[in-house]
Amino acid sequence: MSNFPSPLDLRKLKVYPLAARASQSRVEEILVEPADTPPPCPENAAGIIRDCAQKITAARDRQAAVMLIYGAHLIKNGGQLLLNQMIERGWLTHLATNGAGVIHDWEFSFLGRSTESVRDNVATGTFGAWDETGRYIHLALLAGGLREEGFGRSLGQFIYEDGATLPSIESLETLVRTEPSHPLTPARADLLQAMRAHQLAASASPPTPEGWRAGAVTDTHVPPPGVLSIDSAPPSLSTRSRIPCSPK
Repeated sequence: MSNFPSPLDLRKLKVYPLAARASQSRVEEILVEPADTPPPCPENAAGIIRDCAQKITAARDRQAAVMLIYGAHLIKNGGQLLLNQMIERGWLTHLATNGAGVIHDWEFSFLGRSTESVRDNVATGTFGAWDETGRYIHLALLAGGLREEGFGRSLGQFIYEDGATLPSIESLETLVRTEPSHPLTPARADLLQAMRAHQLAASASPPTPEGWRAGAVTDTHVPPPGVLSIDSAPPSLSTRSRIPCSPK
């Protein structure tokens, strides 16, 4: 076992402001408007589309679920509004994507820009090393953990509310000590560690422009504030800090 490498020291990881990156896509330039006339496609592709539409309609008629499993390019190329409309009209019931799909959706929501050069940034060791993307997605999952939520709903709530409301460090410490066997203790301990390490506290910043966030897929159909919010947690978590997620 002695020949195992030492764990990475993440304190030495160098990250950079997302706004400083040369992003290749702007949300206002790539969004596909659902009301626009679709471009022509080959007949063989049109046949596949018609068949897919018929199967979706048949599934919904019998109240079966319809899951769309997609990769990052659907978001990268502006399909957000199409997905949102399909969900709103009841044609899709579930979405499943990969990490890159989530990252594009988050970055468009946060900054209005996404997509980096793999070739250029791998060569310089900066690919994926963007501060706000990793930090805020991580924070969203930590906050969602306190509500017993999964990845998608946690991040969707974070985008929908433009940030997260967190319990105080003192209240988390008390809960971890007094309720060690509570099902939420691991989530509380993870958040406590992150808040201590990064000195998380409330801070003021301007709101994210609504036009950026409106196209996000991840926050589609997240209930309005108060229905599934951190503020509805037990009174023992009532001392809270507001963490905005807007760009400076």
